[in-house]
Amino acid sequence: MAKLKYNIQAHLDELPARVKISDIAAMLAPYKISYDTFARDKKILATDRTSIPSDRLQVYAGLFDCSIEDLINTKKKVKPIVKKSLAKRLGINTK
Repeated sequence: MAKLKYNIQAHLDELPARVKISDIAAMLAPYKISYDTFARDKKILATDRTSIPSDRLQVYAGLFDCSIEDLINTKKKVKPIVKKSLAKRLGINTK
């Protein structure tokens, strides 16, 4: 299965079985987020250029009682600021 960009489905899977789609739709309605939008958002693939706007991510984070960072499923590779060889010459321990 393709990797999803957001952990929305994982958070849904953690909810009790008695929580229904209508319950989620009712909780999103005051924020003018339709259940169809929510359903599309939870299926965004990591390779897709589509992103969820930050205000909608904030609503989803509130819905699942987590941070926005918990919803994001992609980890960006960060290049080291100081290369190991340079760090070694400067006497900086990189281990």
